Amino acid sequence: MELRKFGDPCKYVMQKFRSQILNWSSCVNCGPRGGRCLYTLKEPKPSESNIIKAIHLASNLKTTETIKIDFDEINKTCVATGESVSNEWFRIFDYGTNYCNLHNLVTEIGFDKSSKFLELTSNAVCTQYNMAVCG
Repeated sequence: MELRKFGDPCKYVMQKFRSQILNWSSCVNCGPRGGRCLYTLKEPKPSESNIIKAIHLASNLKTTETIKIDFDEINKTCVATGESVSNEWFRIFDYGTNYCNLHNLVTEIGFDKSSKFLELTSNAVCTQYNMAVCG
């Protein structure tokens, strides 16, 4: 689980995440490690207006990761708690794949370039975060 703080309202941040997930729904321009494609946006439940759920199909086309991002507006700033979990129990040591699923979205949108952006994570909450090579 990762915590991210954005300098924009949650409505705007959520719209950017949804758009990027939809943009990466195909196999075109997947990036050097194949992580920038094959995302599927899941339809939220009526009670989940502040949550985005998605599925990412790994580049090997065999394993999937479930993504969930919760958004909270605090003092006109959007705070998001995100997680990406492999659907294969044995994929604990994934070289940061689950971290990269969220990181790739953030960097493609460009949120990481904002001086108001803050990311809080570690190996304790994100397996092999220190070994992640995203792309």
